[in-house]
Amino acid sequence: MQYLEENARILAGSLGITDPPQVEASRLIDLSEWASTQAACLAEEGYNVSVTTDGEGLSYPPLTDAVAAAAFNMAIFTCEVRYPVDPKYTEPLTDERLRILYTYRSTTLIECLEDAGYPPSSSPPSKSVFIESGGAWSPYEDISVAQERYAALSAACPQVPEDFYDE
Repeated sequence: MQYLEENARILAGSLGITDPPQVEASRLIDLSEWASTQAACLAEEGYNVSVTTDGEGLSYPPLTDAVAAAAFNMAIFTCEVRYPVDPKYTEPLTDERLRILYTYRSTTLIECLEDAGYPPSSSPPSKSVFIESGGAWSPYEDISVAQERYAALSAACPQVPEDFYDE
């Protein structure tokens, strides 16, 4: 509950909402369903929003009027609070979890990308640098993928092991 309240407070501030309404969370969502869930919710709120071709982001309608932009921000707030991302995806990783992620990204993920025809252009950082950075490195940073191909590649070669957040 505290996570949801803190998340709503931070989100309201970032959207310029000084008196946010009470919105009840419907359910926690997985990262993989964030874009489609938010797009569907915003459509219910009356906004034409589309999921980007990589399947991970949203394309918002252009709004030049301040009143329309404020109403849209309120819709974003409502949808984000109604369908919050499960906190297991936002909690800092322990060193042990970072070691697991490093091993996966520096071996299995690189091999998958190479097999798919997208070899990274540089070597991974050392394990200690990766851990000190909180896991900031991914071999995806070193490849060039057409936007329309990104979603399929990401599904075939995910950035985290399949069961990484289930442990």
